[in-house]
Amino acid sequence: MLEAEAVYNEVMEASQERASRLEETLFVSENFQQAMLEVMQTVRAVHDNLLSQDAPGADPATVQEQLRELQVEFLQLLVILQPLVLLLCCDAVGWATGRVSVW
Repeated sequence: MLEAEAVYNEVMEASQERASRLEETLFVSENFQQAMLEVMQTVRAVHDNLLSQDAPGADPATVQEQLRELQVEFLQLLVILQPLVLLLCCDAVGWATGRVSVW
């Protein structure tokens, strides 16, 4: 009887640990999905903006202004991508070490 109880307790503990890991994974995946949607929206906006820009100017002042606009778009994209990259890197370390992070 004691052996059955020990097995039961072991199964219950393993089940609870598995449920906890699944909940952590679900939380991480929801964060990833939200971050990915934000990145996709930003990439679409940058794409639309690039398509709507005038052809490169002929004079240096116009070209410099167009380069500044492009740099602003690039920086905005980096700002949006940074949390996603951090999420991916931190969670990759967590998965590799067996310690999934919960944000």
